[in-house]
Amino acid sequence: MKEKLQAAGIALPEGFSAGFCRKVVNPTEPVGLGGYGSEAQRTSCDIMDDICVSCTALSDGEQIALFISSDTLHTGYAVYEKASRMIEEAFGISKEYVIYNSTHTHAGPSVHRGVACPGLDKYAPIYYGGVLEAVEEALRDLAPAVPNIGATDTKDMNWVRRYISREDGSFLGNWLRPPRGPEEARHETPADSRLQVIRWVREEKKDIVMVNWQCHPCSPHVAGQYGTTLSPDWVSPMRCFAEEKLGDVHVVYHQGACGNLISGTSILNEKGNTDYKRKGRELAFFIAEALKEAHPVNAGKIRVICEKLPGVLSKEYKEKSGEKADTYSLQLTTLAIGDLAFATVPCEWHDTCGRSVREASPFKMTFIHGYTNGALRYIPAASCWNNGGYEVKSCYFECGTGEKIARHHMDKLWELYSAL
Repeated sequence: MKEKLQAAGIALPEGFSAGFCRKVVNPTEPVGLGGYGSEAQRTSCDIMDDICVSCTALSDGEQIALFISSDTLHTGYAVYEKASRMIEEAFGISKEYVIYNSTHTHAGPSVHRGVACPGLDKYAPIYYGGVLEAVEEALRDLAPAVPNIGATDTKDMNWVRRYISREDGSFLGNWLRPPRGPEEARHETPADSRLQVIRWVREEKKDIVMVNWQCHPCSPHVAGQYGTTLSPDWVSPMRCFAEEKLGDVHVVYHQGACGNLISGTSILNEKGNTDYKRKGRELAFFIAEALKEAHPVNAGKIRVICEKLPGVLSKEYKEKSGEKADTYSLQLTTLAIGDLAFATVPCEWHDTCGRSVREASPFKMTFIHGYTNGALRYIPAASCWNNGGYEVKSCYFECGTGEKIARHHMDKLWELYSAL
């Protein structure tokens, strides 16, 4: 790795360092959009907010970990493989040290081949070129850094979209609005509303603020629910307002386990659609609140366990798809840096599973990265299985896979912690 970095004119600072870069990767021509299922085949007609790829590079002086945040619905395994291969060829950084996370915007460009991907041939060079440029500039931006951590409760800014009838306890399905009055329904489970931040304090350069929260960015802000205007949704104004409020910082969002969580709809415009810019502004306030109590923690050697966990395919999925195999590999990365830990899942994980890992972790802060290093649709919590609904019907795997992933990460987090 160091040889390739030296060949590129990049030198690693001694001790712990952090670097950042954000690149705009807007398509120059109409491109297929991701989100809302294959029935909503959409092609972009305009750009409302810049589509970006961000990279945070962290180095302990010997090893480098890259945290990439992409304004896309997801990054399928083929996307992760291609980008990681380009990164390794250019800089010698192994893909095990790449955490490739999507913000999960439902108004972002598709970068995978599928039924709704017109314009991909022309857009792919823009997108992958932006990824490589973001990584290179983040590496060149490396400077001594100290991590500070903070957290806060965002209260009603996200909520569980799955409901149970108050009258007879029956499952009412997925709603895009909260229940009309307390008599109508209750949430299936409590929402994980915790927002976490890591502020990498740098003396000579802008600080880097990594934000971890869980909520679908799918505001019906343009042309109804299935809009055709490109945007990272509330992720974009959240970044902009937070950077404006905090001053001299970079803010980058990392999506969590939000398979059953959606945006709070208390924020509506005059047409009854979610006001995504106001939501972004309010989230920026919560980021600032979390940072008020931020305190320094230790950075240390970057250590990683990257393994493939066999997920047992469900009988229903095999019958529907004609799949002959019994299992499919789930790539899971568990990474530790001093007092910090990061756990990834290549799917839309229910928040209860992600929260169980975070609460069981021995580290002072643990980020849960959903939609990371692959895209294998929903993996619901077992407690939701009998209720059915969209997430259960869309799952490839048998009941209990979500908890199996959680136990894997718990074991690996303790293994990394015990090695300190």
